[in-house]
Amino acid sequence: MKEDIDPSVRGSPVADKWALVLHSALPTSFTMDPTDFEWSFWMGWGKRRLAWLFLGHLAVSQMAMLLAGKHRPWILMVYGMWACWCVLGAPGVSTVFLHTTISFCVAQLQSPLLSWLCSLLLLSTLRLQGVEDIKRRWYQTEEEYYLLQFTLTVRCLYYSSFSLEACWKRLPTESASYSFAWMLAYVFYYPVFHNGPILSFPDFFTQMRQQEPCSLWTNLRALARGLGRLLCWWWLAELMVHLMYMHALYSSTALLEAASYWTLGGLALAHVLFFYVKYLVLFGVPALLMRLDGLKPPPLPRCVSTMFSFTGMWRYFDVGLHNFLIRYVYIPVGGSQHGLLGTLFSTAMTFAFVGYWHGGSDDLWCWAALNWLGVTVENRVRWLVATPCVQDRLVRFLSPKARRRCHAALASCATSMLILSNLVFLGGNQVGKTYWTRIFVQGELPGVGPVCQNHSNTRAPESDTQAGHGRPSLCWHSCTATPTWALPGPRHTPRTKAAEPQDSPHCQCSPQMVLHPDLTPQDGLQETSVWSTPLLLKLHPSRTYSLGSPKTVQPQKLLSTRP
Repeated sequence: MKEDIDPSVRGSPVADKWALVLHSALPTSFTMDPTDFEWSFWMGWGKRRLAWLFLGHLAVSQMAMLLAGKHRPWILMVYGMWACWCVLGAPGVSTVFLHTTISFCVAQLQSPLLSWLCSLLLLSTLRLQGVEDIKRRWYQTEEEYYLLQFTLTVRCLYYSSFSLEACWKRLPTESASYSFAWMLAYVFYYPVFHNGPILSFPDFFTQMRQQEPCSLWTNLRALARGLGRLLCWWWLAELMVHLMYMHALYSSTALLEAASYWTLGGLALAHVLFFYVKYLVLFGVPALLMRLDGLKPPPLPRCVSTMFSFTGMWRYFDVGLHNFLIRYVYIPVGGSQHGLLGTLFSTAMTFAFVGYWHGGSDDLWCWAALNWLGVTVENRVRWLVATPCVQDRLVRFLSPKARRRCHAALASCATSMLILSNLVFLGGNQVGKTYWTRIFVQGELPGVGPVCQNHSNTRAPESDTQAGHGRPSLCWHSCTATPTWALPGPRHTPRTKAAEPQDSPHCQCSPQMVLHPDLTPQDGLQETSVWSTPLLLKLHPSRTYSLGSPKTVQPQKLLSTRP
C-alpha cells in the first residue's frame, strides 16, 4: 500500500494544513468511520426496526385522532408497549414496567426526597455488574442490551418527572391526572421512548388533553417539510462520517500530538459540529412525530458555533434536559435563593446528577466539574459587572466600542474553556489533556512564540524556519528519514508500540507510534488487514500518515451523551 501512494502527495510541502485524500477515486471508495458508536448504533437500529415503528406510531396516532380522539392517549400507550416488545422483547417491557411501578408506589408516600432516592436507586442498578450480566443473557447481541440500557436511562427521567409532580400536585386538574394509567401513557409514549428528548409530565398531560384537531392537508405539509429538513441533516452527517474521519483521528493520541495548531482547531470544530448535526437528526425525528401528534416538542439544539458561554450551551443545546434539571434538581435543592454558598451547592448537585446520569465515568465527572466551574465563574463575573459601581466606572472610562471589546475578550476565555470541556465530553480525558498541553501550555501567538513553555527541545530545522513558517515546529512522532507507518486504534483499545524508528537529526524526542492491536509491525498496511480504504493524512510537510477504519468498535459510554 505504501508503494501505491502517490509520491507527489507524500512529498508535498504544505505547512500547517491537513487533508484527507481518498486512496481510490470517488465515490466508490466511501468508507464509513465507525468509531462514533452513537451514530452507528442509532443508524443501525433505525434502518432495522425503529423507522418502521415510528411510521406505525404516526399511522396509529392519526387514525386514533380521527376515530377516537378521547381515547388516543391509551391507544398510543398500548402501541408503545407493543413497539417496546418488538425491539426489547418481553424482558425489556417487563423491566421498564417494573421500574415505572416501583416509582409510582414510592410517589404515593408524597415525599419528593423518597421519590428522588428511588429514582437514583433504580438508576444505580444499571451500573451493577451482576444486573448487567443478567440482562446480557436475555439477548443474543450487544446492540439489544445497549438499547435496553439507553431506554431505561432515559425512562428514569420520565418516571422521575411524574413521581415528583405527583408529590407536588401542581396541576390544576382532578387527581385522576396522577393515576397509574397516565403514568404508563407518559412513560410508554414511543417517539421519545429510546433516546428522548425530555418532555416533562405537566407539558405532556396538558397538551395531550387540550389538542386541537388539524386538517389532513396541514399534517401532510408539516410531514413533508419536516422530512425534507431531516434528510438534509442526515445527508450532511453521513458525508461527515464518510469523508472527514475526525472520530478515528481522535482515537490516536500520537496523531493529535503530531498535528499542527490549525489541524487541532479544525478537528475540534468538525467534532463539535458533527455532534450538533447528529442531534438535529436524533432529536428531529421524535420532534416531528410529536408535532404531528399535536404536542410541542422542546426546541432543537442551537448551532454550537453560536455558543460562547457555558450557560448558553446548557440552556439552548438540549432544552428538554435543561428544563428537567432546573425544575426537578436545581430549584428543589435551593436554587439561587440562599446566597452564594446555596447557589454553589445547588449548581454542584445539578452537575453531579448530570455526570451520574450520563454514565458516571471518569471522563464524565471531569466534564461535569469543568461545566460547574465554568457556569459558576460566568455567573459571578456577570454579577460583578452588573453592580452599579462597576457599571459607572465602565461607562465613565470606556467607550461603547471598548466595552464591547472587553466583553468579547471575556467571552473568548469562556469559549476556550467551553470547547475544552466539550472535547473532554466527546473524546475523553486523554483528548482533553492533549488539547490542554498543545494549545494552552505549548501554544504560541503569531510572531511572539510559545505562550507558556519554551520549545527548547523541539526546534524546527533551519530549512523550515527559513521557509517562512514563522514558528518552531512541534516534536513530530514520525520525524525519521523513512516514515514509520502505523494505525490509530479505537479509544480504550489495547495498543502495541511499533518498532522504534531512528532518531531524526532535528528532533530530540523519542518517537513512538501506535499500531492497531490486530496488526504487527511486519504486517504494514496490507490490503488484507482489518483496516480498509486507506486515507492519507498530511500532518507535516515531509510526513504522510495512513488511516483506515476498523471492523469493530466498542461503545465508549453507557448513555448516548449530550451536554
